[in-house]
Amino acid sequence: MEAKDNAYLGINYNLEGKICKLTVPNPPVVSQNPLWPALVMYHGQIYTLPVNSGHYNYITRVSYSKSR
Repeated sequence: MEAKDNAYLGINYNLEGKICKLTVPNPPVVSQNPLWPALVMYHGQIYTLPVNSGHYNYITRVSYSKSR
């Protein structure tokens, strides 16, 4: 995969080191089992994100609460 395709998990932090923005190319598929990997479909292929489903749900909640 080329770097310009941007099929990755992007996490932006503020100056205090807190998560302020989370980006993925498409909504990921997360499992009810928090230990299973979070997956994303991109250009017809499945990729695993560098976090498990439980951690993805956590950082989603944190970034959503910071954006409000």
